[in-house]
Amino acid sequence: MFRCDLSHDAPVESWVEYRLELDGVVSSVLHQGMRDFELRGALQEMPTVGGVSVSVDAAPEAGGGTGDTAFVCSDLDEDGTAEGVVRIRFLDRRGDVPPFRFLLPDGSGELLDGEAANRLLMAFDGEGLVRGGDGKVISSTQGKTEWLECSGRGRCNRRSGTCECFEGFTAAVQLARLNPVANCGAVVSSMGMGVG
Repeated sequence: MFRCDLSHDAPVESWVEYRLELDGVVSSVLHQGMRDFELRGALQEMPTVGGVSVSVDAAPEAGGGTGDTAFVCSDLDEDGTAEGVVRIRFLDRRGDVPPFRFLLPDGSGELLDGEAANRLLMAFDGEGLVRGGDGKVISSTQGKTEWLECSGRGRCNRRSGTCECFEGFTAAVQLARLNPVANCGAVVSSMGMGVG
């Protein structure tokens, strides 16, 4: 989950752009004016993600909820803290998932820096973020299938120390053309590409 302390009401020409990276795969360019369904669509295009739900946990008076009315970067309180926290829930059994990372939008793979990095805050594995407006701490949830061998989608070959993926699954980073780690974390479509 993350909190975006940037206003969605800002002029389009001043929007902060960024990318999210998970397990070696990078999203398309994202921006502070996105709605929850747009973020969900961008994440589901990443073969390391699979099915996700995206919701904005905001106080009722701040317009919390899901659907095409929830902005990823919600309204800011008088201290400049977002009144909503974005929750990303994996719908597939994934095993231990590394945290997302915020990257520069230029495709360089470099971490987001400067003021934008201070305005996009990530929490994972039980950490919490304070929600603006009412000061409620929203805690992330650690997955219930943490540390599943081969992401629960394959069999461990103890001789080689690698996973032998079940049909329909492959190594997530292999799809990204990086050094393959056979974790069976990605779904393979009928065309041989990862699908979300």
